[in-house]
Amino acid sequence: MYKESDFTKDIYTTGEVAKLLGVTPRTAMRKERDGTVTKRLFKAQFHLEDSGFASHGDWLRHWRKARANSWYFLGASAEYLGNQNCQYDIDKESLCVRKDTVKLKHIVIKGVKFPYGAHELRAAQQNGQPVTCKIQKTGRKYYLRVSVALPKPANVTYEAYGCIGLDYNKGFIQTCDVSGDGNITGFMKYHLPNSGKNKAMGETALRTAVKAIVDKAAQTGRAVIIENLDFTKKKASSNKHVSKRKKYNSMINSFDYSRYMEYLESACYKAGVRLSKVNPYKTSKTGSQKYAKRKGINTHQAASYAIGRLGLGFQI
Repeated sequence: MYKESDFTKDIYTTGEVAKLLGVTPRTAMRKERDGTVTKRLFKAQFHLEDSGFASHGDWLRHWRKARANSWYFLGASAEYLGNQNCQYDIDKESLCVRKDTVKLKHIVIKGVKFPYGAHELRAAQQNGQPVTCKIQKTGRKYYLRVSVALPKPANVTYEAYGCIGLDYNKGFIQTCDVSGDGNITGFMKYHLPNSGKNKAMGETALRTAVKAIVDKAAQTGRAVIIENLDFTKKKASSNKHVSKRKKYNSMINSFDYSRYMEYLESACYKAGVRLSKVNPYKTSKTGSQKYAKRKGINTHQAASYAIGRLGLGFQI
């Protein structure tokens, strides 16, 4: 248990929090590096004038300031509330941080609430699991981020129910519902109107589409099947021939496949939906030649159908 110190009050200013924490690099509260900022700033010391620094001391002040914007507290299962140096009490809605001093002191910040995830955090603390905390400074505000290990949900999909094949394209995701015996039961097209244009709106549209697909998979008990794609080499190659293949390069670079995969894997894991990847070799070509005309569907529908059949173990 901890006791509230003399520093307890509802709101702390930026300067007060930094002063009260008083963290040093060699403390249990390890500072987490911001790779993007520190890498660029680290190289700036070798080109002081070009980077706008008067001296190496001037650069050093900026360097220390850039690296002092977050504090990381590693969780421990043997500690009270899952952490020794940073303890969040859900019932009291308070955060107790151990101050880095010779004499043991704590600061307590009240009124700390989580808009979501409180149920999972409470369960982790009650089960004696580690609770890792991070205090992040953004602008003039401080944010608390808490990480706990979530139990893996039970699998809700069965091969006999079939699957949903996904064909990811520029501007939309084409899906095909495939029954357990390999036949088409339906199609759905999820539009991504801001793909490659507005980043924030594009992410929102992608999240919404992924959630709808995974929710449908969970309700029908069907697995999600996707192509195992990697655009890294294609993007690198396209940059060498910008003037020759502008339309193709625009399509390749507008794909945010890594974020698409991140959202899809996370949603499937939380919903207990099985996610499988298949070899993308000739799925579109074979689907178009073999199924499009015969079944009266377009090339993207045929590709998603071929992907679904591969995921169920059928030949295409």
